[in-house]
Amino acid sequence: MSMNKQDINQLISNVIGVDVAEVSADAHFFEDYNCEPTDMIELKLQLEDALKSKIDQDEFDRLETVADLYELIEEYTDDFID
Repeated sequence: MSMNKQDINQLISNVIGVDVAEVSADAHFFEDYNCEPTDMIELKLQLEDALKSKIDQDEFDRLETVADLYELIEEYTDDFID
């Protein structure tokens, strides 16, 4: 499955309710977007569904920024498109 930053940004927007134009690589999920833990659970589930793959929970729990998520997803895709 291929995924790009735009796909990830759209998922973030859909799950946490911020405008897709406001999603930026340096944004912190909890500080900038006021994510709740349930938002992060939903985001992980949506990503796993899109990737057709399970994401390691410990790796996911270490995410702080959108850039961290880009790096993590790059590990799970065959052809991550920047």
